Amino acid sequence: MRPVPPLWVWPLGTGLAAGVALLMLLWVNHATRPAIEPSGRAAAYARQVLDLPRVPGNIRVLGMGSSLLVAATPPPAYQTASHLRWNRLSNPGLGMDFLGPSLPEVEQHPPDILVIEKNLLLVDPQHQMMGRLRSNVALGLKKIAAIAIPSLIQSEPMLEVLQRQDEKIFCEQLPKQNNAIDFKNYIHFLNIIYNSLQVDPTLSSALQRLSKRGVSIVILDIQRSIPVERQTAAAKQAWFAQLRQLLPPGARLTYLTSPSYDSGTLYCDGSHLSPAGSRRFMAWWTPELLQLQKAMH
Repeated sequence: MRPVPPLWVWPLGTGLAAGVALLMLLWVNHATRPAIEPSGRAAAYARQVLDLPRVPGNIRVLGMGSSLLVAATPPPAYQTASHLRWNRLSNPGLGMDFLGPSLPEVEQHPPDILVIEKNLLLVDPQHQMMGRLRSNVALGLKKIAAIAIPSLIQSEPMLEVLQRQDEKIFCEQLPKQNNAIDFKNYIHFLNIIYNSLQVDPTLSSALQRLSKRGVSIVILDIQRSIPVERQTAAAKQAWFAQLRQLLPPGARLTYLTSPSYDSGTLYCDGSHLSPAGSRRFMAWWTPELLQLQKAMH
């Protein structure tokens, strides 16, 4: 006969079961509350920008891109003397990721000029699907933990990115390639990206629809440093050839490639432009935008 557990085990077990039940009840209540997750915040931000009252004569420009776009361009609300009104929405990595839900907002209230930095068009459908699954599981676990530790809600990195759309990237925030091996590995990584990733079909379809509605689409290649561009040129050109087949240039769809510079002080890490590099970029970019503005009339 198996020994009977001591009497103190029963109330402990009952208490633990009640605690678990209470935790699950709290989680259900917490999960059913309307929460603004990264994708929802991206859509809300796009809606806020695109719903702003239009000033007569202003040309509304929305830039969407990765951290390369944030490093290269000024904060939102940049305005030139020629009435170009600039706003941007960024995702720190490759692909649309949590910016995807902002696309319906862009289609519903389109800007005059939509700038898509090429990194958003890079997608691996299989990894993207698994990424969403991992994100959903992590979010569910985080909601449970946040009941006991509310401060966890404040640590969502994507929310922080969206809250800092009006900030610049500082070189100190970016990892560096410290030696020749790091640089070689980085080049290898970029070549793998261009050779293996596809063009995002959802984004390319949305761009085709917008161009047919009269929106000027710009696919912008913000070039990395000359040494990086030189060693990734073949793979990058092959990927762009695939992109141009899906999105042929035309009256409402333009491809623009920024100048590439020697590393030096113009790049933080060979890819992201430094403040000095951003000023050089804007000296090229502003006339390009003005030319697009003239073409619209």
